[in-house]
Amino acid sequence: MKRKNLTYNKMRVIYFLLIATAVTLSSAALSAQQKIDPTLEVKRDFDAKLMEITKGKLYSSFADSLGIFNLSFKYTIFDKPIKDLYEFTPLPSATIERSPSLVQPVFYLKAGSNFPLNPYGNFYLQPRLGKGLSLIVNGGHNSFMDKLPGVIISDNRVSRGSDRGAAPSTASDLGIRFKYSWEKGEIGADAGVGSYRNSYYGINETTLSLLSQISPYPNPRRPGFMKDSLSGFFSKTGGTLYARSINESAKSLYYDFDIAYSQSNAKAKFYEIGDFHTTPLYDLTDYQFNEKYINTGLVLGGSFSSFNKIRAGVRFEASNTKSSDSVNRSNLEIHPKYLFNKGRWRVDLGFKYNLWRESGTNGYNIYFSGSASFELVKDNIWLYGLLDGKNNFMNYHKMAALNPWIHPNIEIMNIEQPVIARAGIKGKFRDRVSFNLYGGYYEFRNQIHFYTNSSLSLSAPNPANSFGAIYRDEKRVGMGGEILLKLENFEGGINADFYGFRDENNMTNRHYNYSPFELKGHARYSWRERVVIGADWHYRQKSPALFIEDLYIGGVPQIKYIPSYTLINLEVSYIYDRKFTLFLKLNNILNSDIIYLANYPMPGFNGGVGIAIKL
Repeated sequence: MKRKNLTYNKMRVIYFLLIATAVTLSSAALSAQQKIDPTLEVKRDFDAKLMEITKGKLYSSFADSLGIFNLSFKYTIFDKPIKDLYEFTPLPSATIERSPSLVQPVFYLKAGSNFPLNPYGNFYLQPRLGKGLSLIVNGGHNSFMDKLPGVIISDNRVSRGSDRGAAPSTASDLGIRFKYSWEKGEIGADAGVGSYRNSYYGINETTLSLLSQISPYPNPRRPGFMKDSLSGFFSKTGGTLYARSINESAKSLYYDFDIAYSQSNAKAKFYEIGDFHTTPLYDLTDYQFNEKYINTGLVLGGSFSSFNKIRAGVRFEASNTKSSDSVNRSNLEIHPKYLFNKGRWRVDLGFKYNLWRESGTNGYNIYFSGSASFELVKDNIWLYGLLDGKNNFMNYHKMAALNPWIHPNIEIMNIEQPVIARAGIKGKFRDRVSFNLYGGYYEFRNQIHFYTNSSLSLSAPNPANSFGAIYRDEKRVGMGGEILLKLENFEGGINADFYGFRDENNMTNRHYNYSPFELKGHARYSWRERVVIGADWHYRQKSPALFIEDLYIGGVPQIKYIPSYTLINLEVSYIYDRKFTLFLKLNNILNSDIIYLANYPMPGFNGGVGIAIKL
């Protein structure tokens, strides 16, 4: 079975959340239950517009948690190492930006609980310092202590079971960021720690019935057993230093440098079921993986006229494998480019030279990298296109952020995208409506597909209820679009993506984990700056799931499907005064049968209340 690299946007070691005018840490949450939103934004015009500082974790806002594993894989998520170091954006975002607020909160706390037993909270502290100085401290915690069902597989369809059992999980993190800026530049440092625990509760109920026949095999659905003997733990510490130019003068030297380091520790405990003819039938086994990760980059450039610029960027990433204490996997990318901006045209031309090393082997890739846009209607409508390539470096903590139920023995490799092609039309109208329509063609060399193990006889080499990975080549043709609307008291948007898949064997139905069609939307309405009503929805068409037994079956196995679902979440906030806001959340109000990847059901209808405090 061919293996290969993962295809996700280049991720920094420490992720920081946007609060006020700065970005704070969000340690890569390695729990699909407890994912801390890395795109958190504090809306500082607090009153009616400050509807939420954090979208809830899996159990408080399914839309965010299900988005941990970005199953649409749009181009825009791949090439954002830090502050658009390498990515040339040929036209303004389709999103209409809010005007910045002049007053920033010193302290913000949002806390609540979904019922039963899902408390969560985040705080942000930003003291007002001297001119150019910024210091932000943030922390968060989320716990889930309720029960969830397993899955039932019948007629090649995976569905939510009825036998509920304990599914405990927790996530906690703490971060700090310091920044000093002056007229022409900015320097900063940040650091953070995070701790995450997940239980491997995704049990096939057929397997569960067999377990009950094994004596004295313990009951795997009790909270104590899940915490002690069927769980994964992940911790991470790290920091970043950076310096960048913010001088907008065409004659100035452009520079942008960052260096980040993190160290993480992964542990997992499993009861492994052996052959039924052996003694003992089961054994408690521990797995561990200590990982080091370095990520550093530099971009230099200048202008030789008012409409011509050059940039040269380099980025280096490295980490160790499970069998080594030294960094023996690395990826070096060199990216020179030329930028032209005159009249209606904006053009970016360059190439990427990529040198990679994988545990004693090495190689290189060369990609064309360019984009262009033409202003069809001044300040309103643009035609654009891009052609790019990318070798996406991957390590354990990135994979765990995508799928918290992987095990420390999982094979980790990079995913290469030799072709990323997209064209579209983008525009806006009177700063109220914006749109983006696009189509694209994408190639993956060794796309990642997670497979789950729910087989007793195969649980020794592949721990039960955990995920491994295989890698296959893939081609995609896609089309999609989005439209956003912003009025004085209302804002909303909807976007859709459709993909056709073809794997290395020319099969069109082997796109495991990935859906061919997704539709997402959101809406927010403010009534008299006192009551804010918000809704999010997500429709996802059924997708094929991969199980370990499918890899051992001769010939072509029958495809098992995760069902389609429609997820709708609702939040109502009552703004008591400028300091206090009360909110009510209702999640999955249609009680949709939502299953993550293959065998991890998400909660049904639930809800909760909370309070937000701003000082």
